[in-house]
Amino acid sequence: MKKPAANSPSSFRIALIDAILVSVLVAGVIGSALSVAFQVNATRDEFKVLQKSKQIRDQLDVEWGRLLIEQQTFGATSQIGSRAVIYLHMFSPPANQVMTLEIPNKHLTATSQFSVAPELPPIDGAMPATSQGVEP
Repeated sequence: MKKPAANSPSSFRIALIDAILVSVLVAGVIGSALSVAFQVNATRDEFKVLQKSKQIRDQLDVEWGRLLIEQQTFGATSQIGSRAVIYLHMFSPPANQVMTLEIPNKHLTATSQFSVAPELPPIDGAMPATSQGVEP
């Protein structure tokens, strides 16, 4: 068996095929590396968007809680008024029974005003507030 010479056409062909294969493999590795870099960059961008969305969601949750508290507060105000009328027989006095007192105060810049209703008889046989242990 003879060994082919180093300058023979078949050894040149083998070297050319090896060079082409190595070039294709290097191009594949570079392409894969670029693809990974672009994918990592896209993932980081999407993660930033996700974090910003979570932050906005948390802010909206806080605002929603505040709005629920506000809604309950306003709902409780009407409940307090209706319970005062039903259970305590309280009512707003007519306009002719309301007296406005002005008390000048040297320490205040404006005049203090207080609305006071005169003592009214109890309704439906209820006992006056003083006899129930509550001072007027």
